[in-house]
Amino acid sequence: MGQGNAKSDLENYRRGHPDLPDNLSINENYLFYSGKIPSVPDGDYVDKIHANWWGDTEKLELHHGYIQWLFPIKESPGMNFQSKPLQSHEIKKIKEDPQCIKRFIKSYELMLHFYGCSLEDPVTGKLKRHTGWKAQYRNLNTHHHNFLRITRILKCLGELGFEHYKKPFLEHFINEIWITRELNNCDDSCENYWIGTIKDDKDRAELEEKVASLKKNIHTVPSVHHNSNIRLLRTNNTLLKSSFSSGAYCSESSSSSNDEDLKLDEEGKRELRQTILAHSEDGHNSHDEDEDAKSDDGNLDLISGSNEPSTTNGNQEKQSEKGSEGEGSQKTNVDENDQGKKKSGNDTENC
Repeated sequence: MGQGNAKSDLENYRRGHPDLPDNLSINENYLFYSGKIPSVPDGDYVDKIHANWWGDTEKLELHHGYIQWLFPIKESPGMNFQSKPLQSHEIKKIKEDPQCIKRFIKSYELMLHFYGCSLEDPVTGKLKRHTGWKAQYRNLNTHHHNFLRITRILKCLGELGFEHYKKPFLEHFINEIWITRELNNCDDSCENYWIGTIKDDKDRAELEEKVASLKKNIHTVPSVHHNSNIRLLRTNNTLLKSSFSSGAYCSESSSSSNDEDLKLDEEGKRELRQTILAHSEDGHNSHDEDEDAKSDDGNLDLISGSNEPSTTNGNQEKQSEKGSEGEGSQKTNVDENDQGKKKSGNDTENC
């Protein structure tokens, strides 16, 4: 579906799907959260999923039949036709059952952990990064079907009485997408789908305005090396090893693929500053996933950008094979099912 259909879908969701009847013969979602039936296919009882699947990135990534049970919504079951759409009478029973609600919060925490976050405040819904966030952010950035899962999770939060959890979730992700740029691949889904699940018009408008403002402040600079675009951020004046395949601008070789930082040597800093100043004078703009800013102390700070071919002085240069070995190359390591989903407008599908 395109964004036009997505807009209609989100409006219908916010209205509570008034055209969908309450099918009293469907009770599977309530029975699952009551601990009486397992998820199918190839699933388990909800308490066992919480106990045994926690932190299992491979299982949570590759299994496509559990998300519809943990986060049921009123719409079609999507990829799992053995699950059932959530019914109004089930919503009432789940919300009135303290054990069901406790399990539902645990399901939310399970997926937050999978996405590199944790629930800092279970009352307000405020999030924070957990200690293993880097690997989980990388996984989220490169497996785009998770964007559809997040749309489902947000919708389910609103159905089961946790609408107030959505805004803190989105504030956290907006920060990670447009300020830290750690989750920049989530930008389209966040802007065009996730924010649209907010039912309160004022809160939704506030988040939309915040994103629009942040997008205006994103600028790009030309690459000083043929391997990467450079993004300026407030990040301790360091350059991730994945950014360069050689030590041309670094104080040591960057061919290693670990996550340690490399500091620019003085010559590299001078050359980079000259390049940025020249670029600023030209008023050039390019890829909107790059960022131009100064740190609080006035020094230019860097983190690696994408491994797309970049241009210097208008000349297209080849991407180094070594450049794909580092952390920044993970964007290219997308499985076949994820290819092309980022900008396809498919967030209205229910994974």
